Amino acid sequence: MRKEKIKRGAFLAACLMLLLTAGCGSEKNRDENVTAGSGKDTGRSTEESTGNSTEESTGKSTEENTGKSTEKDTEEDDGNGYKSISQEKAKEMMKRDDGHIILDVRRKDEYDQGHIPGAILVPNEYIFENQQPKALPDLSQIILVYCRSGRRSKEAAEKLAKTGYTNIYEFGGIIDWTGEIVVEDGKKKKEETKLTFDSFDGGGPDYTVVLEDDSIVSYNKEKTYGNPDHAEMEGSSFDITFTFRGQKAGHTKMTIEERSPIAGNRDHLYQVTVDDNLDVSLEELSVRDLGE
Repeated sequence: MRKEKIKRGAFLAACLMLLLTAGCGSEKNRDENVTAGSGKDTGRSTEESTGNSTEESTGKSTEENTGKSTEKDTEEDDGNGYKSISQEKAKEMMKRDDGHIILDVRRKDEYDQGHIPGAILVPNEYIFENQQPKALPDLSQIILVYCRSGRRSKEAAEKLAKTGYTNIYEFGGIIDWTGEIVVEDGKKKKEETKLTFDSFDGGGPDYTVVLEDDSIVSYNKEKTYGNPDHAEMEGSSFDITFTFRGQKAGHTKMTIEERSPIAGNRDHLYQVTVDDNLDVSLEELSVRDLGE
């Protein structure tokens, strides 16, 4: 009898232990499930908050801010009441029928030697602050200002702005102008004189102009690819074109230096002549081989 009671007690104790063990396992599984659920919720909220905020704050603001700043860069306000623009922008504005004025602020002798078609002359030294030039009666009129190199045009534009003109656009000097130029009687000047040399990316020669007297003639340098889609690719061929414009009558010597890291180096020597009409002629005198 006594043995049966002991056996029964041991059996009950074993059952109780099993129940306690099963309970702890359920508790543990429940905790793991809660933890896993929390991680899933956290991941989803992170994805939603990070993804959406990135798209909205970065994507939209980049598009809006970049677009606006790019548009603003086309017309740079220098803080003196006028805008400095590129010569390409000036050409576009000259095509508009908006009553604009093209203002040349050089001296009369410079103007007579060649100016942009339709430009009127008011020399910089005759423009004063708070004194309205008679040739510019409308303070709100669009005025496109240039000079020889860009220094006097900025000075004139600032003085006009301080006088009360509200639409002043300064676009530099005529020495960089690639458009049409006419002389005093309105006759178109002779086409610019050009020299073209060939080269290629990845070691082809570069060319540099050296003038003994740069007051007689000015020039621009332009690089043009045979295939624009291959620009800056190794081995792509291109032309270097120099465009020369007369500044005053006279003669000077000019050297075009041809330099390459993988080919021979040469100097091309020219005689430059500018006549009274500011037409430029070039005579090649010699080509000197300098070796590698």
